[in-house]
Amino acid sequence: AGKQRHVGLQRDKEMQEKLLEQERKKAEELQGILNQIEAILKLYGSIRIFALNRNKGIRFTVRNALKQEVFTSIDQIPIKKLVQIAEKEGEELYFQPIQEKTIRAIFLDDLPPTKENLLALPRNSLVVQTSPGKLQVHIPLPKPEPIEKAALLQKAFVNFYNADPGSKDLYHLRRLPGFRNKKYVEKPQVKVLGYTGTKDWNTLIDEVNKNQERIEKEQEERWKQIQQKEPTKAPDIALEAEYGSKIWHDRLQKADGDESRADISYAMHLLRKGYTEEQVKYILFEVSENLEFRKAGHVQDYLNRT
Repeated sequence: AGKQRHVGLQRDKEMQEKLLEQERKKAEELQGILNQIEAILKLYGSIRIFALNRNKGIRFTVRNALKQEVFTSIDQIPIKKLVQIAEKEGEELYFQPIQEKTIRAIFLDDLPPTKENLLALPRNSLVVQTSPGKLQVHIPLPKPEPIEKAALLQKAFVNFYNADPGSKDLYHLRRLPGFRNKKYVEKPQVKVLGYTGTKDWNTLIDEVNKNQERIEKEQEERWKQIQQKEPTKAPDIALEAEYGSKIWHDRLQKADGDESRADISYAMHLLRKGYTEEQVKYILFEVSENLEFRKAGHVQDYLNRT
């Protein structure tokens, strides 16, 4: 009976064509996923892929048949294995750039999806839609940068573009395109939308540098005002600005690494000590770590609101 079914199937041309068409569609889908992953690989150079099950609190590294877990070319990607993982209940796929001495790109999560924001990005920024209205952006650096410098750029860009502050970590997990986002009931497809951006990198950095110069001048002006208005208190303020870092870092630890919460807590501490609003702004600017990068473009407004 088995042989008859097998022979019958081979002789049924209509069934053959149907099965071949199914295989073609599967091959096209797999190639489409690989094309999207290849865009990520070209940008970062090397990545790791993780399977994450949030409900069970489990994360494991994906390896190919050769036991490789660092992928540098599309041929190394175990695409069938990724598809099998993605079909499991609760399993989602992420990637992370390899931690080396330098890095080739930085990252924005939940960039507000306005035309103005997309055009204001540096050229050749890769946009990935994680769900309707939610974007992740991978921004290529002009050249591989040391981790310390890239980390500062990442923080500056997150604030400059008003992206998710939770993605300030340079090695924050990114969603792997081509697979479902199971965070939502609809399980939308994570997909590469393409490249965007009109800003020249040097022009953008010039804008940040000019903004930095303006910020420093404002800080100098605050200090002059403090010296003129309350010359007897100026030494105490200078001392607070010099040694307040330890207190600020204690507040940062209590705030689970949230710099903005640490800033508010430290500002309240200064106000309780009797410092005026202008004095608090001056001290906070000096003490709060990388404030000029974290709040690039709106430091004065941030100090006022804090």
